Amino acid sequence: MAIHQKGLIICNPEILHGKPVVKGTRISVALILQNIASGMTKEDILRGYPTLTTEGIDAALAKKLNYLQTKSEHENTSRRKCSY
Repeated sequence: MAIHQKGLIICNPEILHGKPVVKGTRISVALILQNIASGMTKEDILRGYPTLTTEGIDAALAKKLNYLQTKSEHENTSRRKCSY
C-alpha cells in the first residue's frame, strides 16, 4: 500500500456533508473501511464501485492509518504528562 496518496482524499462540505471521500467520487473513507471490515477484498470493492480505483482504496487506508498513528501518539504524550 502506498502511504503517500496526497490529494486523493478530500473533504468538501458540498459532498456527503464534508465527510472524507475519494476525490472524484462520492465514496467515503468510512464506506471503504466498512467494506473491508465486512471481509470484502479490494477486488470486490472495485467491482461494486466502478468509479473507485485501487489508489483510492489505498489512500483511504493510509488516511485511517495516519489518523490512528496520530491519535496514539497524542494519547501516549498525554499519559506521560499526566503521570507526573
